[in-house]
Amino acid sequence: MSYRTPVANLTYQTTDGTQQTVFSIAVAKNSGLVVTVELFSAQDDYSNVLYGTYTSAFYRTNSGSVTRVFGGSQGLIKNTLSLFPVGVTVDLVANTGTNAIDVKITGLLLTTINHRLVITTKNI
Repeated sequence: MSYRTPVANLTYQTTDGTQQTVFSIAVAKNSGLVVTVELFSAQDDYSNVLYGTYTSAFYRTNSGSVTRVFGGSQGLIKNTLSLFPVGVTVDLVANTGTNAIDVKITGLLLTTINHRLVITTKNI
């Protein structure tokens, strides 16, 4: 049985609506990996907050690049509770250039948001 392994516990701040890569996880050849991001985000004055988990599965063949098991939005399982009027977004992206999984966050335009992330992986 494989258990989840914590790989990062970090804080990050966004101040605009630009997508940012906040962490990357290398994927070994001939392997599968489930990645979960637990996120708590708060506007700088705590007038809006978000809590959520984001999970996706990836694999890499011996001769291929890292691939998300399902492409597009259906490949990301999201469970969120949010008071933001519009969404802070998180995505887990297969980066074929580096054969890694990139954890990406998009904040809100002209809004300072402080994020706390716990990232775990599970070999499959």
